[in-house]
Amino acid sequence: MTTRNNRGVIFDLDGTLADTLDDLADSLNTTFAELGYPSLEPERMRMMIGDGLPLLLQRASGTDDPEALAQILAHYRGVYRKNMLHHSKLFDGIGPMLDRLTEAGVPMAVLSNKSHEFTEGMCRVLLKAWPFRRFQGMTEEPLKKPDPTLALELARVLECRPEDAYFVGDSSVDVETGRNAGMRTIGVTWGFRDRAHLVDAGPDHLVDHPDGIAETILQGS
Repeated sequence: MTTRNNRGVIFDLDGTLADTLDDLADSLNTTFAELGYPSLEPERMRMMIGDGLPLLLQRASGTDDPEALAQILAHYRGVYRKNMLHHSKLFDGIGPMLDRLTEAGVPMAVLSNKSHEFTEGMCRVLLKAWPFRRFQGMTEEPLKKPDPTLALELARVLECRPEDAYFVGDSSVDVETGRNAGMRTIGVTWGFRDRAHLVDAGPDHLVDHPDGIAETILQGS
């Protein structure tokens, strides 16, 4: 049985725990070059990330033709499967923050709109030093964030009530997901969205360094 003292935390992955932009952009541009689409600057791609791979590829390619998008998607998956850990790494300060939460016994999970295959594969490498309860990526389009279904499932895995869980992310999608699930929300400013985007999203807390995540959760604010 859980109590109000049983806090838990669910993290977004790309732009929150890990800086994955270079590998995402390199894989996308390799795919586009091989299929005859124009390349895209990483900074343009930054604002397209967060709503799942199919929508990212549609935005980046500029096409909504189902057959063309299916071809791009299949090709990209093969490229990214080989490239996703070439440059991706945890942001500075993430490791010590996860150490603090682990030492305090706070259960942790990851929920990403990245496909489950890539989410789990990346997390098992980058986050292997910490006892995460589950790494969850997108398995079905209707369940992608901001739908709260998977966030609520993770709260059960973390053995805490939704109102005692924190949802941490770098975009309005993450804030909306946490809010839809009845969780407390923490927006981080070092990710793929700028500060103004997060202010507009209205998270319960806004932090500029990973230390702020641990402070917020451990203080129970």
